[in-house]
Amino acid sequence: MEKIENLLLNAATNAFEQLCFMFSSPDDEDTEKNLHTWVASIVNFSGPFSGKLIVRAHKGLLNVIASNMLGEDTSTTKQQMDALGEVSNVICGSVLPQIAGVAEVFNLEAPKILENSEPVSPQNGEKMVSVSMTLDEGQVELQFFMKNGAALLKEV
Repeated sequence: MEKIENLLLNAATNAFEQLCFMFSSPDDEDTEKNLHTWVASIVNFSGPFSGKLIVRAHKGLLNVIASNMLGEDTSTTKQQMDALGEVSNVICGSVLPQIAGVAEVFNLEAPKILENSEPVSPQNGEKMVSVSMTLDEGQVELQFFMKNGAALLKEV
């Protein structure tokens, strides 16, 4: 699973850098200790195996994500939620072919937003990979769940 963690972290790093112009930085405990409100986007997928990707971000990051994607100084709440969903969609769409192979086809559902979300635990035999990353602007956590044929995963 460590290789999948690396693929997930690389996909997230690339998505935030290319879409949001946000870059990884070393962990800084002091910058995160007062931020308690998280918003998450969940992308469910099916194909050779099914599962979901959850991308959790501090609520304070949402304006930066959306503003950078739109090239504006400010953004609406809807734009912020849409931007988080789009980043989640891109990460999921990027990591799945790296795990299963480029010939495999997956169907991704539209991202859904979960306000004030907490981390999710695996259910019904799901396998989970979890990674976190610190951006210059704050913390992001990703949870990748696989079920229904996760044993079919190619060695990555």
